[in-house]
Order: sequence, then structure tokens, then C-alpha cells
Amino acid sequence: MKPFTVLLFGVFVLGCSRNNPRTSCTMSTSTSQTTSTPVLTPRIGIAVNTGARTCLAIHNNNLAPDSDLTLVVTATPQSFIAAKLGGVSQSACPITKDVDSTVTNYDVRVSQGSAVPKLVPLIAVVGNLSPTTDASGNLQADLAQDGKMETFRSCSSNDGVNLTVWSTKPLDGILVWHGFYYEASNTAPGPPCTPKEVTAQ
Repeated sequence: MKPFTVLLFGVFVLGCSRNNPRTSCTMSTSTSQTTSTPVLTPRIGIAVNTGARTCLAIHNNNLAPDSDLTLVVTATPQSFIAAKLGGVSQSACPITKDVDSTVTNYDVRVSQGSAVPKLVPLIAVVGNLSPTTDASGNLQADLAQDGKMETFRSCSSNDGVNLTVWSTKPLDGILVWHGFYYEASNTAPGPPCTPKEVTAQ
């Protein structure tokens, strides 16, 4: 499988165009301008199990070792894996096509007996969430602590996987976080992306 590129959009876009988000940009801060939800970007990143290790790339350089982490597997049926941060990684987490200096990379320790899918992008949320399941069988959790549930989704586009977090229902609610996991010959299963998921608008 080829290296991957993560693309996150949001209020503070670092060096990329919203009109063409895949041009010359690998990763930037992500939240929706239209939501009143507190900024969640420092709490959400993308994790991957390379086979040799599990690691995380996130826009937050202040996470303490042994912090709780919840890995969300967005493929149906959705599931989550409890994990711990193992400290700043000495090498970049290989989820970007080129090394992305705007993110901090962390090693991740997974609970014994937990299986993390290999080379599958995971939404990683700082904290011990213990998500519940909604009527559709999808995970939900109150990330913003505002009484509203956030939900998780992934979809496949021609060149990768779009990962999203929504306030209330996916697609119908407010998009609060978006990540893009690049693979030139994307073979990942999943529903096709809607325009909103691809443009993060």
C-alpha cells in the first residue's frame, strides 16, 4: 500500500486553497465556521497501524504521555479501541505523502488483546470516550460536552478516504472536523463521498 496524505480543513487554513483542497497542502487545522461547537481540532487527529507500530498525527504539541486516546474505526459496523499516548514519536507517522511539519507525531499504545486494522485510517480522539451506539448502529459521543452527540463517518473518493466528525447526524448535521487520507489508487471500501464531505464545506 502506498504512503498516505492527510488533509484537514478548517477555520485556520495553513497554506491550501479551499477551492482545491488537494493542491500543495497536506494538513491544516479543522473545524466548521458555522458551528458553535468549541474548537475540537486539538483533540482529533488521524492514527494508523503500520504493522510495526501505531502512531498519531495531530495539531497539538502539548499532549502528555499516558493520555487516554480513543481510536474510532469508521467502517461498518463502527467500533472503538481504547489506547494511550506513548509520547512524541522520533519519526513521522506515515500518514502523509511528505513529512508534514505542521503536526506533532505521537506513538500510540493499544490495550493488550485489541486489534487495530492495519493501514486503515482511524479517527483518533483524545480522551476516554466510551461511545454509545445510535439507532443506526453508528458510534456517537458528546465530544464538546454540550449535550449534543457527535458522530463519525468515512467515505471513499477517487484518491483516498475522507474522515469526518459531525454534530448530530452525519451529512444532516454540522461538520465539525474533516480529515483526508490520501491513496492514489484508493481501494478502501465505503460509501461514495458527497460534495460536502470532499470540500469540507
